Order: sequence, then structure tokens, then C-alpha cells
Amino acid sequence: MKVKHLLLGMAFSLAGLNASVINAQDIITKTNGDEIQVKVTKITDTQIEYKKFSNINGPDYTINKKDVFMIRYENGEKEVITIQNAAANNQPKTLGSEWDNPFMTAAKFNAMDDDDVSDFLEKNEHGEIYDLFSSGMRNRRAGKALLGVGIGFAGVGLIFTITGAALGIDDYYSSYGYYYTGDGYGLYVTGLCFLGTGSGLIIASIPLSAVGGAKKSRAKEAYINQYLGGKQQSYQPTLNFGLTRGGIGLTLQF
Repeated sequence: MKVKHLLLGMAFSLAGLNASVINAQDIITKTNGDEIQVKVTKITDTQIEYKKFSNINGPDYTINKKDVFMIRYENGEKEVITIQNAAANNQPKTLGSEWDNPFMTAAKFNAMDDDDVSDFLEKNEHGEIYDLFSSGMRNRRAGKALLGVGIGFAGVGLIFTITGAALGIDDYYSSYGYYYTGDGYGLYVTGLCFLGTGSGLIIASIPLSAVGGAKKSRAKEAYINQYLGGKQQSYQPTLNFGLTRGGIGLTLQF
């Protein structure tokens, strides 16, 4: 038994050590998509100095910032690298030309996750586009939060409703002539309230998430069309209230 515990302890120790080693590295993502596992030691105006993670005690290496898209540090923080040629020449910044990463493409931009897109737009000072994208992210997150809470309420309500129905919800008279409500009636009604609340939250999350997604799409479309020379069209969903085939209600059009 002691040997078994010893082996388990060694296995967990090795797993923890391995996890700490994996998390202790920085990752440089180059503009061509290649990734390098390194330990960044210094960043200058034009270059990034680093040591290879496989040889921390080895020589220093350098890479031009124009060849680097992003650095993901060991603590999870991400830094999108920008080329500040205009500033280096003491000229006014011209957004969408030298100030942006010249190797950015529409495909790479669309492949970035939301946090990376937000960081990129903010650090390149695309104010209006960044504000629109950030607003979309907030709407989307709020929609997801409502959806999660709604599913939780609906799940609890379903359990309460089923349990209440199993205990009995019908009124009855006892053998002594007294009138009673079913033992599960209160639980059943509570479950219905939870179900109704959950359903309402789920329904409310749909247009909120759709509007958030549309804002993000419009922001990315604006950046691609304005700065990457692309032609991309997104469709904005609209929420309308009025007559439907089944009566009066809300319609969400894409």
C-alpha cells in the first residue's frame, strides 16, 4: 500500500512539474503563422531579444518586430506587435498604413479570437472600430450570461415540476372529510415559476447575442474593407415587433 501511495505521489509531482514547465514559456507567433517557444528577455523599438526555451542558458537570439505578430507570455498575457515606422520617422501616424502590422491579412484577422481582435484594434488606435467591436463583445457576453442563468433556472424548474407531480398535485379529501392540497402542489408551482423565468431569460438572450454578433461582424468588416483592401459584407440582424403568421410577436431577421 505504501509503495502504491509513493508511486501516485511521484506521478502527481511529475504532472505538476510538467505543467509548471509548460506554463513557464513565452510563445512568439510570427507573421507567417509559425510559433517559437522562447523566454523573451528584451523588446526594443525594432527587435525582440529572446532565449530558446529548449536552451535557456544558451545564447541570445533576436528577431525583427516586423516579422512578429504576437507574443503570448507565460502568465497568459498577450501582446500584439505593431510597427511604428511613422513614429520612428518623426511623422504623424497614418492609421492603416505603417502603423498597422503590414503582414496582416483578412484571413488572419478573421481567424483571431475576440480578445486578440480587441487588443489589436485598441493598440493600433482604431477608436470607432474598437468601440463597436467592444460593444458587440459586451452584448455577446451578456447574452451568454443570460442564457446560462436561464438554462439553470429552467433545469431547476424542471426538476421541481417533475418531483411535485410525482408527489401528487391533485386536491383530495381525507377519510375524516378534511380538504387537502396535493403534497407536491407547492413544489410543482415553484417549478413552473422557475421554468417560466428560465424560459424568459433564454428568449431574452437570443436577440442580445445576435445584436452583439452583428456589431462584431460590422467592426471586422469595417477594418478589413478600410485597411486590408478587402470587400466583406456582413448582415445585421433586426428585431421587429408586429404581426406574424401566428398573431402578434417578435421576429428576428438576419
